[in-house]
Amino acid sequence: MIMPSEWNRHSATQLQWPSAQSKWNAERLIKVEELYCRFIEELHFFEPIHLFVDDLEMRNHVMQRLSGRAVDLDRITVHQKETGCAWARDCGSVFMKHGSEFVIYDFDPEEHPSVDINGSHSDYLAEKSGLKKVNGELILRNNWLDSNGAGALLVLESPMLEHNKANGFSKPEIEQKLKKEMRCEDIFWVKSGSDDVELPARWLNVNTVMITLNDNVDEDGASVSQENVKLLKSAVLEKGKKLNVETLKQAAVGKNDEPEDAGLHSFLGSYTGFYIANGAIFTPKFNQEEDTVAVELFKRYFPGRKIIGIDCTDIAMVKGSFRRISLPFFSSKMRRLS
Repeated sequence: MIMPSEWNRHSATQLQWPSAQSKWNAERLIKVEELYCRFIEELHFFEPIHLFVDDLEMRNHVMQRLSGRAVDLDRITVHQKETGCAWARDCGSVFMKHGSEFVIYDFDPEEHPSVDINGSHSDYLAEKSGLKKVNGELILRNNWLDSNGAGALLVLESPMLEHNKANGFSKPEIEQKLKKEMRCEDIFWVKSGSDDVELPARWLNVNTVMITLNDNVDEDGASVSQENVKLLKSAVLEKGKKLNVETLKQAAVGKNDEPEDAGLHSFLGSYTGFYIANGAIFTPKFNQEEDTVAVELFKRYFPGRKIIGIDCTDIAMVKGSFRRISLPFFSSKMRRLS
């Protein structure tokens, strides 16, 4: 099995509508819902969308929000199934290429009873699509991983180690299992700073990574980002080729204004939260000078795709991004589920 890269052709994209139970303030929820509507409106021209909603009331609310927009509802399949989670990338299925077909990789919840599987739809998607579901030894989440589709993985260190060490796996053992179960030759561990809302590094092609920099020396994340840059710039792929590394500054978004910890945390917008669709790149914008730099970077590396920039300030304040709210499907069996 091998994990495909995000630039491989998708059959569809999974989204999960944000719930009022998300603990976000009402004004923030309205703004995040508006982002979802804009994203759906643009994305559905490039690929079908599978949208999960908690119940009939939410389904009706979503249809009302989408009414009056340039949306072909035949391109959107709504699944009325409770998620409890707006982040499809966090709790969605991990797809692996196995020969000429795809399988759904997951872990057996009975073997890991302490792990929160809130929002996971692996069994549901396997049943609906007919795809085989494979239970592996490791606990994996899509948001911890980024694959170049050619045997190299970027892995977010903290959650991967935390969840799997609890099951007795050391870091070397986790690496060994990743290489065995996902046919990886190269594994590059990256760390997250306290302000990171996204995997701090992403693949732009099979031998190039993009990494975001926190250049505020007064913040903990600055030293972490420099450590990541140093690691990746010295990294060599299994075939002996050095990684190309593109760096981009994070954008200062502002202070958290959520009721529980208003003003306690500042947030930096990360351009690694972009999403690669079949014919487009969705890049976050934060009303900063770096927005233009990010757009030009994506134009260079994805010349055949339309670059669509959308303001993501509000969703960044609740640690979201285009990548985190979306999950690509790869098998043709996933195109139309009902």
